[in-house]
Amino acid sequence: YGCTNLQTIYVGSNWSTAAVTSSANMFNNCTSLVGGRGTTIEGRSIDKTYAQIDGGSNNPGYFTALGTLAYACYTESNTTLTFYYDDQRNSRSGTTYNLNTGATDTRWDTDGTKADVTKVVFDPSFKGARPTTTYSWFYAMRQLQSIEGLGYLNTIYVTNMAYMFMYCDKLTNLDLSQFYTPKVTDMDYMFYGCTNLQTIYVTTRWRTSAVTSSERMFEYCESLEGGKGTTYNENHVDADYAHIDGVTNSPGYLTGKNEMYACYTRDNSTLTFYYDFYRSDHDDQGHKTYGGLEIRFIDKPGWSDMGAERVVFDPSFAEARPTSTKRWFEGMATLKSIDGMKYLNTSEVTDMAAMFEKCYELIIIDVSNFDTSNVTNMHSMFKDCYNVVSLDLSSFNTAKLSMAPEMFQMCRNLQTIYVGSGWTTTALTYSVDMFTDCTTKLKGGKGTTWNSSNPTDKTYARIDGGPSNPGYFTYKGSSSVTTGIENGQRDAVKVQSSKFKVQSEEWYTLDGQKLSGVPTKRGVYIQNGKKAVIK
Repeated sequence: YGCTNLQTIYVGSNWSTAAVTSSANMFNNCTSLVGGRGTTIEGRSIDKTYAQIDGGSNNPGYFTALGTLAYACYTESNTTLTFYYDDQRNSRSGTTYNLNTGATDTRWDTDGTKADVTKVVFDPSFKGARPTTTYSWFYAMRQLQSIEGLGYLNTIYVTNMAYMFMYCDKLTNLDLSQFYTPKVTDMDYMFYGCTNLQTIYVTTRWRTSAVTSSERMFEYCESLEGGKGTTYNENHVDADYAHIDGVTNSPGYLTGKNEMYACYTRDNSTLTFYYDFYRSDHDDQGHKTYGGLEIRFIDKPGWSDMGAERVVFDPSFAEARPTSTKRWFEGMATLKSIDGMKYLNTSEVTDMAAMFEKCYELIIIDVSNFDTSNVTNMHSMFKDCYNVVSLDLSSFNTAKLSMAPEMFQMCRNLQTIYVGSGWTTTALTYSVDMFTDCTTKLKGGKGTTWNSSNPTDKTYARIDGGPSNPGYFTYKGSSSVTTGIENGQRDAVKVQSSKFKVQSEEWYTLDGQKLSGVPTKRGVYIQNGKKAVIK
């Protein structure tokens, strides 16, 4: 618990958790821990579940087997050099190499293998390695056409990158987006002679503040162009131009690479979702950032227990395309509002399971812009949302939806569920307890009310057709938002409009119509889930 700098835990064959009955928070905040084959803690359980030797994606764990080391393996049949960090070196077919531990040439350089390499691959296991130098790793690989998995190369302790890509003249682009280089002092000849290299992607985790030597770093990189159009200049070939083009209003040869991440700011208890290349700037300000949004969370994400009271989607997130929002807000019991949901593009999302489960304090969940045409799983999506009184699902297209058990379970104040013509249960095969423990407050558009004796699966998950075809849903042809908050449900907050500070862009009239901004007329409105009186 709390071993935030712990990177590696070595164990032998005698390690076992078979008898362990209590292991709550065993790995809580062990944010630097990486298993022997690259498994990280982010988005995973922090009890004993992963307290085992890492077996990779098929059997992940947080531990590293004794004998684990970093090495490279050249396979002649496919002319590929692969980097590993595991205990399997003796079983690898091909030629294996120790990695240089100081500023010395690599053996694949001296034995001539470099001349035949056409592809370099970093295996996911290499995520656990912590090299201190990458000196001349790809020097003069003149047949090298691609490098895959560079995201698994952790450079936080690297001090020397000299000659790293020198004479890689068939490479056209490099994705160095982590590279995290705060300790690098030597970048001499790093990209020298990469005559066809056009683009180098980085984020603000790329740093040159410690660099003291960068002689001829970009010399002969005649095709290179920065993200804002800066082209190669033979008078600027050292680290002076080794930054993102135009970010500091100065020319550079590098291009910013966006990433999806969330940032928790303790000062205002806000979790903000971004899609840009400034994540490290937030880290520098002491905020807590979370990556991995491109994966499907197996357990609750790390931000769940931070006590956020507000979630904001920054406008930059509109360009992101997540494929899963599973468990994103699950268990955020203090969350009171979600702003900017219109910037969450769900067109490629396939899994929304437990997305809002146990969001006890939320009154308004505005998902009216959601594109659910590819979603197959809505398991427990709104389960235990006690205070939500209305859901506008009129934009939902559920043609592919196959799993929706417990979707609305224990939504005890839920009164209205709006759906449109895109709602269908044709493909829905698993819907047990979909409406279990709702109450008679839930009412369909033709008056059908929830009843404990009615089926709780998908049977009533349809537009209400009255006594002859009962359902719990209400048809809505448009996607305008309805809050469903009844008069008197929340205490009114008196507000002077001229002095009011906007805390959220989400304003509604009492009859549920969403406004574009702060109301200009006197009256009673809904803001952040509470009544607000504009005088």
